[in-house]
Amino acid sequence: MIFFLLCLIITFLVILFYLDVKKPKNYPPGPQWLPIVGNLLQFRNLLKVFGYHHLVWQELYAKYGEVVGTKLGRKLVVTVFGEEAVGQILTREEFEGRPDGFIFRLRTFGKRQGLVFSEGDLWKRQRRFSVQRLKKFGYGGKQMVENVEEEVDQLMKMFHEKSSEPLFMHNAFDVSVINVLWTMIAGERFDLEDAKLKQLMEIIHDAFRMLDMSGGVLNQMPFLRFIAPQSTGFRKMMEVNQRLWDFLKETIEEHKTNFFAEHPRDLIDSFLQEMSVKNETFTDEQLIAVSLDLLMAGSETTSNTLSFAVIYMLEYPEVMKRVQSELDQVVGRNRKPTLHDSTE
Repeated sequence: MIFFLLCLIITFLVILFYLDVKKPKNYPPGPQWLPIVGNLLQFRNLLKVFGYHHLVWQELYAKYGEVVGTKLGRKLVVTVFGEEAVGQILTREEFEGRPDGFIFRLRTFGKRQGLVFSEGDLWKRQRRFSVQRLKKFGYGGKQMVENVEEEVDQLMKMFHEKSSEPLFMHNAFDVSVINVLWTMIAGERFDLEDAKLKQLMEIIHDAFRMLDMSGGVLNQMPFLRFIAPQSTGFRKMMEVNQRLWDFLKETIEEHKTNFFAEHPRDLIDSFLQEMSVKNETFTDEQLIAVSLDLLMAGSETTSNTLSFAVIYMLEYPEVMKRVQSELDQVVGRNRKPTLHDSTE
């Protein structure tokens, strides 16, 4: 009887494992996966070899083509490469949803909040509100252009003052970029040498370095945070998130002490105004999540693009010469470039 039960259990497990490794019909080409963990072990081994997540995906693209089907833990993950395929993904309605999972909710208090990883009615209302209020405080208008030009002036001044020192491009534009955003979000700008803001940018850089858009092992098996909080990165993520929350909470509390509902000064004031009339989707947590999304998405992307452009021109001097030639032709050397020059 025991032998029969044992054979039954083994047969059941074999069938279960077979079904777990069997790919869905018409699933894109990709590596064969293991039961339970899928391709996680293969992915981690490739990450050790290449060092960066995007290089791992590039390796899979080179082997399997523009559409790669994998399974990370319990989740099926399809990754798309190439201009044509990515273009289709970005323009087709069925792909408009936002990723969900433990890792994406971790930074917004375990809920689908904010702007980046929320969707549905909450996303529509919060996005509409944020865009409208940001426009009111200068986004996309003359005031924002003037703020950008002012930050450029201050940045060039600092570059000239430090011309005898090495300039590290990975953070050279951080404070200037964040100032343009922070003026609209919190109604203030920081000095380029402000230690508090430099610390904040280091936190944001840490947050992006830890982020794997595929979710990583924690997204597939969240229970591992209890078993191995250090090696899975959970402890580090929580430390970074807590530092970001603390910075924003401090800023919001300062606004609350000097808040006049009739005269909002910035996005945070406008959000507090909505909270004062008991609008159910406007909460302290949502305010932190929205501010965090705007701060991270706006600052990191822009500053990294500018840094990359400078480093690229240093690596390829002929490109730098073409850029300088165009500047000389359109702007000349007797004035500063403006937004209007981009249409010339």
